Order: sequence, then C-alpha cells, then structure tokens
Amino acid sequence: MAPIALRPRTTTELIDASFNLLRHNYLEIITATALFNVPVLILRSIGMPEMQPFAFGQVPNVGFGSDFFSRLVLVSLGAFILGSISNAVTVVIVSDNYLGRDVTIASALSRVMPRIVPIVIGAFLTAFLSTLGFFFFIIGVLIVYAWLFATVSVIVVEGKGPLEALGRSRFLARGSVGKIIGTIALGVLIVWLIAVVFSLIVGALSAMLPMGAQILTFAGYAVAIFVSPFFLVVQTLLYFDLRVRKDRQLRCELVDSAGSRGQAKFADGR
Repeated sequence: MAPIALRPRTTTELIDASFNLLRHNYLEIITATALFNVPVLILRSIGMPEMQPFAFGQVPNVGFGSDFFSRLVLVSLGAFILGSISNAVTVVIVSDNYLGRDVTIASALSRVMPRIVPIVIGAFLTAFLSTLGFFFFIIGVLIVYAWLFATVSVIVVEGKGPLEALGRSRFLARGSVGKIIGTIALGVLIVWLIAVVFSLIVGALSAMLPMGAQILTFAGYAVAIFVSPFFLVVQTLLYFDLRVRKDRQLRCELVDSAGSRGQAKFADGR
C-alpha cells in the first residue's frame, strides 16, 4: 500500500483512511493483536470464578475464594501489560504503513520490546490520569483522555520517555480537543456496532448449541480481538493528523521569526 498523504484530514477522512489502512494490513494487525491478547484471554479465563449451578430465586455461588482478589489483581496486571504491548505493536505497524515503510510484525516487535517499560508506564499514567477526570464528571474524563490519548504513540514513534510523552500529547491536543473527542467517539461507535453484529451471531449460535457462561465470555473477548484494532488505527492516524497540523504551524512560526534557522529547528523534530 502506498504511503498515506501527510495532510490535515477531517474526521470522516480519518475514518475512511483507517478502514483502508486496516484492510491492507489486517493480517499483520490481527496477528499482532492475537499474539498478546490470546494470553490475556487465557489469564482472564483462569482468573474468572466458576459459576456453580443454582436454583431460581437463589443467590448464585460464584466461587469466591480467599485468594480470589489477589489472583484478580495479578490477572488484571498481566492483562494490562500485555494489552499495552499489543497496542504499541499495532501503533508501529500503522505508523510504518502511514509513512510508506515495509510493514512486518518482526520489525514492529523489535522496536517495541526494548521500550516495554516506558510503554507500560505511559499507558498506566494515561489510564490513571483519565480516571482522575471522573472527579470532574464525564466531561472531565473526555478532556483528560483527549489530552493524553497520543502518549503511547509518542513513546513508540518519537522515542520519548513517559513523562515527556504526556507533555507532547498535551501539546498536540491543544486546540483540537473537540476534534479528538469527536473522532474517537465515532471510532468507538463503529467498533461497538461491529461488535454488536458479532454478538448477535454468537447469541444465535448459543441458542442452537449448548454453550456455558465461560465459553460465551471467551467468545466475547475473541470478538474484541478482531474488531478493536480499528479503534487503535483511528487513534494512530489521529495522532499523525495532529502532528501534521502542529508541525505545519510550527514551521510557519519558526520560518517567520528565524528564517532558515527556524527551518533547521523544524527539521530536527521540534
């Protein structure tokens, strides 16, 4: 696939470009997603308490043991780490395609694995700070997430540390919070609609075939592996869109104020 033109895009253009990019690299992205998320499914199935048979009107025995919560914490931590690495690998695949480079899972892994620690820290800080936004109700969560959504992309693509990446993401989001929220919301809606279709199919199959609660839960997570990458593609292209807008603005400002010296600063990645 030819590199995508580096120009500012509208929300609908970003969604269309995301579909095209995912279509051309679906095998690589799904393989990378499954590589880390299948172990997540296994961890979650291990951490899930077994449902015991119960009669109508009785409280079900879900099998909470004394070690259930410690096991749940370990499983959740493992799932978060693997999920963060999976997201970072997808970001590399998408950015390589966007910039016209060869797309391979091996090269993506080779770039992500040495940066696991800052990637996980950056993902945790983004999640933690976004959660703090609940103190300012839903609007607060959306705004904080819009400020920090590009943190992992900055770590992976630009090679910055977690704290520096938070600041860089905030800088890129400045003046574009509405566009970020709208684009991400549209991406979430599309993923949700696709997931609903798959869920209806799974529900129809469960009506015809005997399936336990754990199998249905596992099927739901499996569906997420196939549909969730689209959201990551949208996020990554949105990150590049904001870079194009900000870097163009910076280039104009630097050229106006410092001439050729300003161009040199821009070329150095300012």
